[in-house]
Amino acid sequence: MRYVRLLHQASRFLPVDQCFSVTADLKGPAPDAERRGVLVTNHVLAGAAIGAAVERPLPALALGVLSHVAMDSVPHWGLAHEDRQGDVMRNPKFLRVAYRDGFAGLAVMGAAVGLARGRRLPVLAGMVGAALLDLDKPGKHFVGQSPFPAAVDRFHARIQEGREHDHRMGQELAVAAGLAALAAVLCRARRS
Repeated sequence: MRYVRLLHQASRFLPVDQCFSVTADLKGPAPDAERRGVLVTNHVLAGAAIGAAVERPLPALALGVLSHVAMDSVPHWGLAHEDRQGDVMRNPKFLRVAYRDGFAGLAVMGAAVGLARGRRLPVLAGMVGAALLDLDKPGKHFVGQSPFPAAVDRFHARIQEGREHDHRMGQELAVAAGLAALAAVLCRARRS
């Protein structure tokens, strides 16, 4: 129940009415627009569930990365390529969603680690693996470059191409609710 309250508090960082469309204020050409896909909070929740189920750090880390690729490969919330007009990392509306999502993801990480007594390391490893590929965005935003080689960034962008739609925020929130329930049950379950 404490986990549900924490998620509810974290959800206040993502007001749905401000998240559905962030394309209205974008201007300019979009030759190399940034990709933004599945909410990082959902990646973190999936990683927590993976870590709790696997109970071993290295496999949890690897499966977390694979879950990120799988989640980014299906239709999800984001700016469709044809709707992008410039670098979305400079768009105030988009950044508002990104900041709130990042803080919600950190809150979820703290809650999951708190719930995962006896298997905190694999849960943390799963969450880190699941969120790892999205470090390109804060890297580019705060220090001007991705921490990954260009080939990794190109692969990450390519798997999302054509799968991002700004009308899918409701889907993201429904997935978050399901993943939160799954992660809470698996993190609280007794170790075998």
